[in-house]
This record gives sequence, C-alpha cells and structure tokens, in this order.
Amino acid sequence: NIVVQSATTTVAGQLAFVTDDQTTVEFTPSGDLQGSTDYALVIMPGVVDRDSTMFGQRETISFTTATAPTTPDKLAFTSVSAGPKHTCGVTTSGAAYCWGDNAWGQLGTGNTASSASPVPVAGGIAFQQISAAESFTCGVATTGAAFCWGSNAEGLLGVGLDASPESCLVANQVTACSTTPRNVAGGLAFTSVSSHGGAYLTFFETGVYNGVTVQGFTCGVTVPGAAYCWGSYRHMWFTAGGAAPVLMAAGRQFASISTGMFRACGVSTSGAGYCWGSNFWGGLGSGTLFTYPSGPQAVAGGHTFRAIAMEPRNQTACGITMAGAGYCWGAIRTPTSPSAPDCVWPDDGSVVPCSVTPLPMSGGISWSALTLGWALSCGLNTEGRAYCWGFVTGGTSIVPVATTLRFTSISSGGNYACGVSVTDGAVYCWGYGQYGQLGSGQIASTATTPVRVGGRQ
Repeated sequence: NIVVQSATTTVAGQLAFVTDDQTTVEFTPSGDLQGSTDYALVIMPGVVDRDSTMFGQRETISFTTATAPTTPDKLAFTSVSAGPKHTCGVTTSGAAYCWGDNAWGQLGTGNTASSASPVPVAGGIAFQQISAAESFTCGVATTGAAFCWGSNAEGLLGVGLDASPESCLVANQVTACSTTPRNVAGGLAFTSVSSHGGAYLTFFETGVYNGVTVQGFTCGVTVPGAAYCWGSYRHMWFTAGGAAPVLMAAGRQFASISTGMFRACGVSTSGAGYCWGSNFWGGLGSGTLFTYPSGPQAVAGGHTFRAIAMEPRNQTACGITMAGAGYCWGAIRTPTSPSAPDCVWPDDGSVVPCSVTPLPMSGGISWSALTLGWALSCGLNTEGRAYCWGFVTGGTSIVPVATTLRFTSISSGGNYACGVSVTDGAVYCWGYGQYGQLGSGQIASTATTPVRVGGRQ
C-alpha cells in the first residue's frame, strides 16, 4: 500500500515507527534507489494513520535522491597513466583519481598520505587527460587549461619557482610542492600533456638521504598544435629549461608529444616523427649517434606515425605507423627484427644494443598502442589484447598477457602496467606494486595477472 516510484521503476518497502510517540515513520525501500533521481512516495487508499484515519485517496510526496558516492570498485575510466610509483586515471565524468605513493603530494588529494586505492584529486576539475610522472602529475582540463601537482623542485609544475604554497618533507628533505592542482602559467589551451621524471632522493653509501636531485619536465600540445615544455633545466637539454611553458619546435604543428630521458618526440599533424634533446645511443632516430643537435630532428625512414612512446629511464623510443606496424630506435630494449647492433660508448667503452634509425618490431603484431617502461613494456593489438615484454615477464620476447580482458588503453609505469577494460571502463593493473600503485588495496603487492583497481573482481 506504500511504494516509491520514479518515472521508470516502482520499489516496494517496509514502514516502521521510529519514535516512541509514533508520530514519525520511516519507509525503507526493499531495493536500491538511483542517485540524483526524482521519486515519489505514494500512499495508496486504505492506509490507516495513527489516529485510525483511513486515507480515502492516493497521496504523493515528491523528493529527489542525493548523488550516491562512487566506490573505487565501481569507477569507470576513459584513460589511465602509470607513473613509476603512482597511477592516475580520468573517469567517464571527467573526475581524476590517483593511487600509490604520495610523498610529494602527487596524488593531488590535499595531503601527503599514500593510498593503495583510488582517491579523488582535489578541486573538482573536469579533466580530459592526465599524465603521471615520478614525483608529480599534470593533466589537461576539459577547458584546455593545464594543471600540475606534486613536487615543484626546479619548476616542475610550470607555475614558477616561487609559486609553491607548500613544502613537503620527504625523508629528511624539505622541498617545494603543491598537494592540490595548480594552474600552469601562460594561459595556454592544451589538448594533451606528457610528464616525465621528477624529484629523486639521493643518499650516502650508508643509506642516509642527503639531498634531492631533479630530472623531470613536461611537454604539451596546444590547441593550435604548438609544442611547449617546462620543468627542470637539468633535464631539458634541448632548452635552458623553464618554470613556465617555453615554446619548442617553433613553426611546426603536432598532434601528440611524448617525453623521455633528456629528450622528447612528437608526431606532426601530417604523421611525421620528430625528436629533440639528447642523442645518446641514437635516441633521436635521426641516423646519427652521440650528437647534440639544436631543434627537432626528423625520425629517419619516412614513416607516417600514429603515435610515439618513450622509455622513461633509457634512450629508447618506439612508434606505431598508421598501418599498425611497430618501429623502435635508440638503446633497443624491445625485440626487433633484425636485432639491433652493438654501439660503443666513446668515454668508457661500454656496449649497448642500439639503432640510430627505426627497426621493425618482431612478432608481426598489428599495434593500436605502445607504452614503454624500464622493466615492463606493453602494447595493445587492434583487438585490444595486451602483450608485454621486459624484465617482469622474464625475458625480451613479446608475450600475451594472461587474461581474457580486452583494453581500450594501456600504460606502463616502469615495472608494472595498467589498462582500461573495454567492457565497463574498469582499470586493471599487473606487475610490481611496492607503493600501492596497483590499486588493489594493498601497499606492497605483486600481480602476475591483471587485478581490478578497487578490489572487486
């Protein structure tokens, strides 16, 4: 005789007095109500109140339910970015969530407490893309504005050296930081950003921390296609560095950009590959070795690229052509055919397999995505199946990930990887999670197969 109705559903329930004088009743629905939905509590004719008065006609009491909080296991993501120690993702509603190490405030939660489960980034900003680095994070809002948070050592956040409102104590070192998103200076509108490196603790041989070294920067593509970078001058060999965005590759238009150790690579709007910065081990792919050219260098081979990925701690880059073929250059750590020849470092004679021009990846896989990590690199074929190679998989062969899941995107954080499920937008991670970056709810965990972020399988 008493039900809750919406425009599409009817939910029965139980009625009970909740006060001793029987003046207040509580109706408990037998099923879940949807958040942010208009409902009506309907009292049918025949119901008798406490004064023995019978309702002779239908009575309706309208109300709107509050927005139900989303639990971590029910989040649906559009993208994920795995940093060495923390992971971040953007949900279908544009909300940003991060999990893992938070020593520098890189989770963006307003504090430095680490979390092994997703926690919302503060500020209520709607994001379209996010990039997690070593000790900081940057993202692009749906408005095109760029925001960064975490360590601001040597201007990593792009807000100026003196613009950090906070200081973070990491081990026994104090460093400039922001635990909430800060708007990158310059008022530029971006389509995407790529962040690399950050602040690292250095220590004596006794194991006592004695300082902070900074090797990190961010590059982004603006709405018109221009490339801008900011961050540590120590790491931006291709410019003097800057605590605010600096124009790179003037006169060229880019569709995407990727950052790596001492260098960056971009794909132009026509699909041409360009790299600039350090050319250790042929990392620019321009056909030269151990040179330090100024300005962007065209990647050799005349390939038309869809995307270029870069390894964070080595001079390795791989690109996907418009036809889905994979090519790699630099200090080769990815299986190629033919294999990369040995290159000799002129100072000490050390030998590393390298190629100054792109070599075809082995395996004959048609790729839709590639992501490179120092111990685990992965990719997706055109069906969304994940493949990985590297130290974590036990060798250099490209092997399929042991799962029936298919992914829309994938990201490697060094010794772990995460992907967004095709089915429901859930994020799954696998590999080593010493800092909670797998999102499984455990700070120190290892997963040989993908585990769902938030804990629900």
